[in-house]
Amino acid sequence: MAWALGQEMNMQKDGVDHINAYSKGQTVLGRWLTNFARSPFVIDNISFASVEGWWYWREVHDDRLRLATGSTAKFLGKSLRKGYVAPPTREELKRVYYAKLNASPSMRDMLKHSTLPITHYYRVPGDTRWTWTGELWNEIRNELRKE
Repeated sequence: MAWALGQEMNMQKDGVDHINAYSKGQTVLGRWLTNFARSPFVIDNISFASVEGWWYWREVHDDRLRLATGSTAKFLGKSLRKGYVAPPTREELKRVYYAKLNASPSMRDMLKHSTLPITHYYRVPGDTRWTWTGELWNEIRNELRKE
């Protein structure tokens, strides 16, 4: 119960002192930055509806994943897996995030001009297992500002 109260308090600050890259986040930008978001992009001449779909497609190459978003992509991808596959490297994921940004100039502009730190949590605030998502989006935003 204590963590739920902390989570509620942290989520109430989403959009005030941070942006949560989460499908149920409080900001348009945060909901778009999540891997679950419907955010069509093309990478290596292959179209995807979401980063989550790409994430699992890279493991099993089932084309149903190219059209999948959100929890549908996650559950389908997990059902098709055959054991452990290493997650994408930071460089791979960064390429995908840039492909996603390049497919949506308005969101690219919104990210570039945002000022709040980006983080990612959805279970327990402060859980460090997913900090790489926010770190990578903050890094990309800093690169966009240098352009």
